Amino acid sequence: MSSLEQNDGIELGIVLLALTETFNSLKPQPCVKEPELCQPTSKLQHAILYTAIALAIIGVGGTRYTMATMGANQFENPKNQATYFNWFFFTLYAATVVSITAIVYVEGNVSWRLGFGLCSSTRAHWWQFRIRPDTRLETRTRN
Repeated sequence: MSSLEQNDGIELGIVLLALTETFNSLKPQPCVKEPELCQPTSKLQHAILYTAIALAIIGVGGTRYTMATMGANQFENPKNQATYFNWFFFTLYAATVVSITAIVYVEGNVSWRLGFGLCSSTRAHWWQFRIRPDTRLETRTRN
């Protein structure tokens, strides 16, 4: 699976998760007065939720380390490769901590819909940078 296809999995998963929050038919109905009166979730609701989670997990699992390897491959000097790996993973995990903290705060104190919207808009901005015409990957042949 190529990096582009894996990123498509992440995006499809995020979009499906956002849709489960947006459309009332895709999420469980709120309980009336007592827990015994709650409507059970449908098989369709379960299927969409689990599909969204699976797509996001498959996409993330395949890109994190392949992107690091492909990026480090752009350097010939092993010291530069090591520096790249250090900064790549430092930036990756620092951004993860900040974004998870911010998203959890927004979803807990503002709304789930806004939290999913922030995730989706971030991915849309990523696509703007991904398809820029001046973005290119240098390749070289090795003997």
